[in-house]
Amino acid sequence: MANIVVAGSISQCLLRAEISHAIKKNDIIEDKIIELGSVLSGLKNGRTQKEQITVSDLTGVAIQDLNIAEFLYEKYLGLNK
Repeated sequence: MANIVVAGSISQCLLRAEISHAIKKNDIIEDKIIELGSVLSGLKNGRTQKEQITVSDLTGVAIQDLNIAEFLYEKYLGLNK
């Protein structure tokens, strides 16, 4: 039912994440998966309408985790560099 499938890392998700199981069951196809970095950098669109459903499979990409943690730390604790 998802309009968009986002992976933290497509290569990781194809090996050992929920996406790998969905592909084996033909529930999704690899060509329809978008990498999170591509969405965040503006190279690919995420949701374009409020009603769209996004499913994400984030397996832990260290640089993404660090950037998310830094953003939240600064936003919610009011700390600036």
